[in-house]
Amino acid sequence: MFDKVYSYSDITESIIDYFIKTYKPKTVLIPCYTYSFTQSGIYHNTHSKSEVGRFSEEARLLGYPRTNDPIFSFLDVNNFLRGKKIDYTIAFGDGSIFEYFHKEDAIILNIDLDSFIATQRHYVEHFYDVDYRYNKYFSGVIYSNDVDYKHVNYKYYVRDLDKQTNGNLKKINDDLKKEAILKTHYNNDLKISWLKCRPYLEFFKLKMEADNNYHIT
Repeated sequence: MFDKVYSYSDITESIIDYFIKTYKPKTVLIPCYTYSFTQSGIYHNTHSKSEVGRFSEEARLLGYPRTNDPIFSFLDVNNFLRGKKIDYTIAFGDGSIFEYFHKEDAIILNIDLDSFIATQRHYVEHFYDVDYRYNKYFSGVIYSNDVDYKHVNYKYYVRDLDKQTNGNLKKINDDLKKEAILKTHYNNDLKISWLKCRPYLEFFKLKMEADNNYHIT
């Protein structure tokens, strides 16, 4: 007798259901980023594919509500963000989704990744006005559906390509673990790492006041 073979879609939905049923969060938000907007100038809420891995693309195909940020969109499993005052025309500044995460003390969670990765790091860099990133505007069109659209001038905190901008993830993760901010546990062989947004920013307060380039040194 053959064991049942599960599709990637089935596995994706099972993972999402597990976190919803086990932890009962207000919602689960899945990054569904589209960096290509900086080149194409077009974002479609329904048809633009995720550019950050198969898991988020499989989740997108399941039809969860999606935010209208043309680069940093999120799938919002419980549609919790609907009606919230969030500015989806800016990436990391005041009113952005990442500022909202900080105010709400959202939990950022990684599943089965070697190094902990959080886009929230760029909100911290913006907050401390690092000298290796700067604000740049990208004009384009956001399609909410096949009928409704609007023109935007999107404000994105981009890397200065003339400078070294790669984050030192090992150092950052090691320091976060030492301070018990980054937590890791295993569900069978599955590695799950997580932290909360407010302690994450507070951790960087002393680090970046001492060295504004802490993220990259």
